[in-house]
Formats: sequence, structure tokens, C-alpha cells
Amino acid sequence: MNNNILFEKKSASRWLEAYPLGNGHIGAMVYGDVACDRIKLNDDTLYSGRKECADAMSAPHLAYIRQLILEDRNKEAYQACDDYLLGDPLFVRSYQEVGDILINKDDDSKVDDYRRELDMRTGIARVSYTQDGVAVEREYFISYEKDVMIIRTTASKPILNYSISLDRPRDCSIKSFDDLILLNGQLVDIPTKRRGKGGANMRFAAAVKVHTDGETSDCQNRNDEGDMPGEGALARTIQVKNASSITLVYTSKTDYDYENLSIDRSIEPLEVVWDAVNNICPCCYDDMKKKTADLISGYYDRVCLELGDDTSEQPVTEILDDFKENGNYTNALIEKVFNLGRYFLITSSLKPGKLPANLQGIWGEGFQMPWDADFHTNINLQMNYWPAHVCNLAETAESLNDFVAKLTIPGSETARNMYDAGGWTLHHLVDCFGKTSMHDGVWGATPMAGPWMARHLWEHYEFTGDKKFLEETAYDVIKGACRFLLDYMIDDGTGRLVTAPSASPENEFILNGERTSMTYSSTMDVEITLDIFDKMKAAAKVLGREDDIINEINEALPRLPKITISDRFGTILEWIKDYEEIEIGHRHVSHLYGLYPADVITQDNEALFEAARKTIERRLAHGGGATGWSRAWTINFFARLKDGENAAHHVRSFVRRCCESNLFDMHPPFQIDGNFGFTAGVAEMLLQSHDGVTGDRIISVLPAIPKSWANGKVKGLKARGNVTVDITWTNGEITSLALVAANDGIIKLESKALKGLSGDAELCCCGDGVVGVKAKAGVRYEFVR
Repeated sequence: MNNNILFEKKSASRWLEAYPLGNGHIGAMVYGDVACDRIKLNDDTLYSGRKECADAMSAPHLAYIRQLILEDRNKEAYQACDDYLLGDPLFVRSYQEVGDILINKDDDSKVDDYRRELDMRTGIARVSYTQDGVAVEREYFISYEKDVMIIRTTASKPILNYSISLDRPRDCSIKSFDDLILLNGQLVDIPTKRRGKGGANMRFAAAVKVHTDGETSDCQNRNDEGDMPGEGALARTIQVKNASSITLVYTSKTDYDYENLSIDRSIEPLEVVWDAVNNICPCCYDDMKKKTADLISGYYDRVCLELGDDTSEQPVTEILDDFKENGNYTNALIEKVFNLGRYFLITSSLKPGKLPANLQGIWGEGFQMPWDADFHTNINLQMNYWPAHVCNLAETAESLNDFVAKLTIPGSETARNMYDAGGWTLHHLVDCFGKTSMHDGVWGATPMAGPWMARHLWEHYEFTGDKKFLEETAYDVIKGACRFLLDYMIDDGTGRLVTAPSASPENEFILNGERTSMTYSSTMDVEITLDIFDKMKAAAKVLGREDDIINEINEALPRLPKITISDRFGTILEWIKDYEEIEIGHRHVSHLYGLYPADVITQDNEALFEAARKTIERRLAHGGGATGWSRAWTINFFARLKDGENAAHHVRSFVRRCCESNLFDMHPPFQIDGNFGFTAGVAEMLLQSHDGVTGDRIISVLPAIPKSWANGKVKGLKARGNVTVDITWTNGEITSLALVAANDGIIKLESKALKGLSGDAELCCCGDGVVGVKAKAGVRYEFVR
């Protein structure tokens, strides 16, 4: 089975059966119906709302709130936070779809031999069938270079009769004009107390150009004056008759200003799309298709996973249904879901896209999407980029890195206005306009998302070795996050430095007989602080900087609360005290941040490592991991615990319980973070490089390989230190291992990885259980059994 291809023998009847295409900017969901093909369209920048959020000027009230929290007067503290900490408006507004391209078949000819597929390796979707015995094929792809979507339908005879339209039910006008359909719109938001000022906000436009060898008609009496369609052009449909080839060229544009996280009225979206589609010649179709396929496959082929199954060719839904209903498990299905996560990164997070992937990537249906399809920063946005580096797709993380760097500007105002602190931060969500205030409610009363996001920039450096990026971008972002923490923390009266207010994301406990989420120095806060302080010290060392903030960090570290193990359960405490839990199986397992994605809890500390195991086991025993992304996080936890069997159990559970017909992850509803977390988890089972000292890592090969993956191979995974790793194994034992370092130096490995293998590399001892490979940049070192 080719596990780069998803296919069905039927069209999609709903969004969660359609196949995704993207180029970072344009997103499309292909339904592939013969009678009426629907292509659902998105633009990564089309959001309702505007740049209007005002931080709560809460700094003067902070001492009072903190006093209440430290005195365990949480009910009063909660009310004070509600009074003084919330941003205005309280909620952000939603991501929106652009609309639909509809291709209606204008005859009732007989159709046979239907097939719909997505080739994830090339980013090309296809529909094929026979119409009255004549072969018909439709191809869809989105060009990165030209920033347009191409849809071409061909037949061996001139039998194609279609009505082509562009549809959106609100906030726009749509007009056809000879061989062109134009959509021109402006989002008009209803003013509400919770979501802020309404009015005419973001402008947007879309266009479809029709090229054909058949006859065309726009079915209207139109005003021919000028180059652009006039008010007399009212039809939305172009009819094509007796054609053997029809090519549609589509694009979209908004007046979003990414550089300033705002709206720029000097941008004319309609002019941009008009020029874009009119500048594409159908004679360039093959060249554009090849360039698109070459670009996507160039990223996609960096990694290849084979888990040894030889499965007959079956549609995805048949394999999935057989697994869900009959328990017939196949590793080939795991490979497909793993590959889908990589494909999602390539198609959602490269240029010409601007923003990072939101809760739904760049794909979404409707005008009020679940959770607004915003950027949730208490795990979800972070999880979107967990597989980026280990799966050798560092370029896809650049959109996130750049966005975080931009957020430091409004984030510095939030730090100052809300907490009288330097540096920068944000809370549990942000939108495309950089609203870093506290949103939704007091349960979001933790400003720790900034330091968490900052670690991603260090990860980018540690995987790529890009010292220029560290010096010019990452260092100041990390330093700003540390500056905020040093200013934000207070003495709790016992000499400890604590964060206050604090929360463990979205979870609650019982205090004084009442439910509350309000606390000080939740365990996650402590772990985030330890983590980002460590990265700050490492960054200063790499760059040779003697920065005063390092002295402050060294003075603060001994005063942080300790990560504590519960006397009752042997688990890691989630809060500063062993409070009574309300929802033991809560979806967020935030107090294991230190285990994954961070490296605060490792096997070097046996007590915490074992307590982490007990923590996730207790969570799961009470119904944890019920959402798709939480299940994906669980895979990563067990991978870090070197527990391949439990990791594999949750790999299977994710696919069986959380995957829709098109393998999209369901929270429910759809959230793309679970797909990304799954891919990261599978990679983490195969390769880890977080052990050792920050900046001087030790690679672990097949650290969590389960019995069900007895035989397999993976090529192209990336370890920290910019080392590319290929592994082949049989009966759970490594039979070949290849390493390629981007820089001269010592590659450190757990010595058991080379047990029974031989090669011509020069080795050295690097400590107990650790061997070093003396590597030259770009040289492939291979060890075989």
C-alpha cells in the first residue's frame, strides 16, 4: 500500500470527508462530487474583528489580588480578577471561510469507475471516472509560487458540460464577467458587549478565471463599460458546454496587514485577485503542477516511515471502519496518519502563508468556527509545531517564530499594563490582531503562555544550529519572557518566589469547600519557569554574552517552589498544595509539561520520572485522554517514559477513537493540534534527543519501540544538534543506523544504540552509557549489524 495516498471510491458528502489542499495562504477542501463538486475555500488571514483590544489596567490592583490568593481567600480573589484583569473586549472574533467553488454537471450521463484521492507527497488531489464510457479526470493543486489554486477537468472527448460558480452567502457581492467570476466583500461584524465594536472590518476578494476549449456563457445581460465588471453584472455562474478541457484559476486576498497585526486600507484585494488570475496562462499548467509537486515532495520526502505491513489496496474509510468495528489493526493506517501530520505542516505553514496554523490549521467551515479557530496558547498552538523539527520540517516553524516575535510588541504593553512588569507575555489565547490580554474569563488567569511560546524559538535554534537566528531573533524573545517572569514573581512570605495569580490550564480544585481555579505557582508555572530560565542561560552561553539577567536568574532559581510528589498518590502535584481534585481525568495534564514538551523531568531524576508515570496513569484511569489532542499528548508522555507498549496503545486509540473519515483529529469537533501531536508522538517513539545538558544532547534511538512495530525503518528524522538519523530494525533490534551532522563535532548517543553494530566512524567514550561519534559536517556515518 502506498501510504502517501488517501483515496475513496465515493465523493465526500460532508466537510470531514473532504481532502485538504493548501499553500500556507489558500486552503481548500475537495469534495469531488460528480453532480456538484464543492471546493470549500479558506484564506489564512480572513478573520472578523479588528485591532481594538485594550488591556485591563490592573497593575494597581495586583497586590490586593495576590494578598487574597496567598491567604486562600480564593472566592474574593476570583471576583477581584473578574473585576480588574479581563481585557476589553472579553472575546476575540472568528476565522471565516471564503466560500465555495461549485462545479455543477449539466447533464445526467452515466458515471462509473469513480475514484477520489489525495497524494500527500505531491499535494495533488484527483477525481477520475468514466462518463458514458469516456474517461474524465479532474486535478486540483495550489501553487506556492503563483499563489493560485488550479482545477483542471479533462476528457478524451468534448463531453464536458458544467455550470461554474463562486458562492458565499454573506458580506459580499459576486459577479460573473465573461470568463471571470469575482467576489468582493467586507466583513460586517455585529457589535456585542463581549466581542467589541462591530462595523465594517476586514475587506476581502476572490476570483475564478475559466479557461476552456468549449463554449462559455455567463448567462446575463452585463454592463460592458470599463475593464472591471459594472453594477449590471449580477450573475454568479459561467456555463461551459461541449468541452474536453476546463481549467479554473482561483485566488483570494484580504487587506490584513501582518507586519502590524492590523488592517491596511491601502491594500485593494479586488485588484490583487484580478491581476493574479489574469496573469496565469493555462499553457503553464504542467509547469505549475510540477513545481508544486516538486516543492511539496522536497519537504515530504525528507522523512519516510515504514512499519512493515503489506496491506492490500483499500479506501481509507474501509480500513478505518474495519479497525473501529472489528479491531483489525494495521500499521499502514498509523503511517497514513503520521504522514498526514507532516503534510498538514507543509501545506499550512510555508510561504506565501503569513500566520501560523490556527486551531484548524488553515481549513475551516462556516463563519463562527469552534473556539473561533483562534490561536490557543495553553497547549494547542504549541502542539501544532511539536513535529516540525523532529520531522525535519524546520522551515514550517518559521511562521510560528515570526508570529511570536511580533507578539512581543503588544505583549510588552500587556506585561506593563496588567502586571507592572518588564519583558512581554500573553495569556491563554491570541488572535491575528495580537490581542495578548486575558480573554474569555478568569479561568484564563495565567500569563505563562509567553514563556512557553519562547521555548519554541530555542528549540528552533537547538535543532537547526542557526546561530544568526538565535542572535537576531530568539535571544531577545527569550530574554523578554524571562524578564517578565523575574518581575512577575513575588515572595510568598516563606522566601519562595511564586507566580500569582496562577492556574493549571482549564482545571479546578476544591479549596474551603468551593470550586476554584485560582492559585499561586501551579506546578506548570514552576516547570515553565525552570525550562525558560535554562534556555536563557544556554542562549547566553552560546552567544558569549555576559548578561545581567543571568545573575538574576541564578539568584531566583533556588527560591522557586519544588516540584512535589503527592504523599497520597505518589503523583506529581498539579498545584502548590495537595488540593482535592474535581476532575481527576481532566484533558489537560499541565503538570507534566516538564516531561513533555520540556526536559525538566527526565530519567536522571528517578523519583520525579516515576511520579510522572503514576500521574498519567491516574489521569487515564479516571477517563483522561478523551479528546484527540489530549490523547496525542499522552502518546508523547509514554514515549518520554520509554514505555513503547503504552505509547502504542494510545497510538491505536487515537486512530480508532479520534480520527474522522478523512483522518482529521476530533476534539470533538475538529482540531488540527491532535494530528500534529500524533505525528510528534510517533516520531518521539523512534528518536529522542532531549536528554543531557541543554546544548549538549544525547540521542536515544528507538527509545519506545513497541512489539507491534517489530520490523521497520525510518529515514530523515532530526535530532537536536542538527543531526539527521536513519534507522532500520528487525525484531525490535537495530540493524542499521546512519547519522549525518550538519556541523563538525561529537554526536553523543546512548551506547546501546550501537550494540552489535559496526562502522568505520571514530568513536569516543562520553560517560556512563554514552558513546560519541566524531563527525565531520555532511558526512554520512553508517553502522550495520
